[in-house]
Amino acid sequence: MYINKILVIAPRHYIDELKQYYQNDMAQISYLVEENLYKKDLIEESKKLIEAGFDGFIGLVDWSSLYAAYLNKQINKPSPNLTVLASLQDKLLSRELQMRHVNYDGLAMRLKKEMNLEESSFPLFLKPRRAAMSFMAKQISSLGELALIESDLKIKNSLKIKNRHWKQLYQFLNLSQKIENGIDTFVIESILPDGIQVTLDGFSQDDNIHFFGFTKSVFLPNRVSFKRFDYPYRMPKKIMDKVYAHAEDFVKKSKFSNSLFNIEYKIDLEASEFAIVEINTRPSSQFMYAIGQVSGVHPLDVAIDIVTGVKTSTIQTDTAHESASICVFRQPEDALVKKLPSKNDMKWFFEKYPEGRYNFFALEGEKLSQHPNDSHSFRYAEVVILHPSSMRVNEFEDDLRSEFDSRITMESVAS
Repeated sequence: MYINKILVIAPRHYIDELKQYYQNDMAQISYLVEENLYKKDLIEESKKLIEAGFDGFIGLVDWSSLYAAYLNKQINKPSPNLTVLASLQDKLLSRELQMRHVNYDGLAMRLKKEMNLEESSFPLFLKPRRAAMSFMAKQISSLGELALIESDLKIKNSLKIKNRHWKQLYQFLNLSQKIENGIDTFVIESILPDGIQVTLDGFSQDDNIHFFGFTKSVFLPNRVSFKRFDYPYRMPKKIMDKVYAHAEDFVKKSKFSNSLFNIEYKIDLEASEFAIVEINTRPSSQFMYAIGQVSGVHPLDVAIDIVTGVKTSTIQTDTAHESASICVFRQPEDALVKKLPSKNDMKWFFEKYPEGRYNFFALEGEKLSQHPNDSHSFRYAEVVILHPSSMRVNEFEDDLRSEFDSRITMESVAS
């Protein structure tokens, strides 16, 4: 018999994936597609959800994690402070918190007409204060290039369109003007040092911090687009302990609690040094299946424990899987999906990878651009492979992509 009634709010592709495999013996799980909320009156929708008798709400990406925190407060369930959560989601305000609490010493300032910068300050990195997936993020080489971006109305309008649902949510929550002002602006940052990029997933419950471990990010050559993620990533204990201590210190001092989170870091293994890329106030949703299968602890189970007030931890159990890789298939141009493979077409996949998972972003009749992407490529499929730690995924991931490509029909569209 189920004890708790839980609503998970997330983009459609995450819900499709969870419906394939996820279950919790202590909870009855319902799902709400986040995109369906963007065009609705949040006052009316929130009233319906609060009166629906749910025992907790969980959001799996930035927007829904903030909205779920609000809903949980209305039913007196554990949740993060809304202002702290929204501040950490803002790339500039988050940097300011890092400066205050964990000695971030890089440059971080709002893009505006008058900026106290010299040519010697470049290169710098530009990204929206309120965005995800490296959307519109790029390296800037000069004051002239920066001035062109600042004056480009097309860029500004594109960002406003992209963030319309954020403005709606901020106004509904009545957040401070300081937070709302960050929706449609950019932050200029120092270039991070070279090194590998990792994501540390964890959670905070009543100020107790626990970690699921590190996932390594593999980029497409010379791009900011991710090609693959490998979990778990093991690094020397000395640097690992330093990063753990930094993450715990920052989360506690920022007063962010009762939520899952992930923090991205750049790691220089030779120098035993690291730099924080950004913090995200929710789980790495695309890593959840991999983490659960390898560690024996599914992050969504932990999220349910937190919101229902059950003391939880990441006590890992023995599993049959040593490692997992999440392969992301992308292409440089937008396209219309004409045909996706049927379950029968994909029998080969489960014969070869019995506990693997795959998911398509755009459905038949949709454009790749209708779904979240960075500014440099378009995702069309994601594949999770469980494997021995000795297996070199890079040696067969291109063949795996070819197998998928041969079963998907897409038509180029004008940009």
